[in-house]
Amino acid sequence: MSKDIHLQLEALLRAHLDAQRDALVAAVERIYAHAASSPPRQRAHGAAPRARRVGHARRPEADIKALAERVRVVVEAEPGIGMTRIASVIGVPSRELERPMTQLKIARRVRSVGRYQNTRYFPTTA
Repeated sequence: MSKDIHLQLEALLRAHLDAQRDALVAAVERIYAHAASSPPRQRAHGAAPRARRVGHARRPEADIKALAERVRVVVEAEPGIGMTRIASVIGVPSRELERPMTQLKIARRVRSVGRYQNTRYFPTTA
């Protein structure tokens, strides 16, 4: 009797899996048939085309060096300061300080400790 139940259960499971596979194949075929038959999406009548993002002009190297020097002065005045505080002291957005800070770190004039919003900057000793 146990073997008979086992065979019935296996047949039932196989039928269920076959039905699921057939439903999946039919769904995928419907999706591809719909994608192939529908025209590409068009903008609304009279809508302007999307503006392409135009790259920004690079800042002059002299400006970056001057900003880096201002950053170094602030870091020396307040060791352990964060980028947002540096930006508020200098009066520029913190995004504009990334390149000057990178140059200071490469030149080993400033070191950083921490990651992401918890990064703190310290002056290096000569």
